[in-house]
Amino acid sequence: MVNMTGKDTSYLKETVGEALARGCAAAINAQPNDPVEYLGLWLLKFVKNAEVEGQFYKERQEQLQDKKDKLVRRVARKAVLHRTTVAKQEKAATDLEAKKVALQEALVKKAADEAEAEAQAAAEAEAAAAAAAAGEGQAKDEPAPEGEAGEEEEED
Repeated sequence: MVNMTGKDTSYLKETVGEALARGCAAAINAQPNDPVEYLGLWLLKFVKNAEVEGQFYKERQEQLQDKKDKLVRRVARKAVLHRTTVAKQEKAATDLEAKKVALQEALVKKAADEAEAEAQAAAEAEAAAAAAAAGEGQAKDEPAPEGEAGEEEEED
């Protein structure tokens, strides 16, 4: 028999302890004719099951990572779409505001032009009235032509 140190037993417990304990328990329950062969086959099956479980776990982790990646991409696309939509809405609001300002400026200019035209028309009318008034005053100072004066006399 081999002399084992505390390190050796610790190593065996850490690496194969659980598998051997489960295999021995299975052999005791089964009571086979050849317990060593049974334990060997059981350990091979244990290793195969561990590999299958490991592969399943790995595949499951990959599936979960794929789902996570898809979700992250979808969220990123939605965020980009949201930012694009908000930018379009802001641009539309800015354009609308610029159109409002331009329309208001056009209305103010039109009103100013109309007021200026009215003022010019009023000034022209006033000048015409003043000229007419000046013309009447000049006409009173001038003697009436003879034909006109005679007509006035006959009416009396």
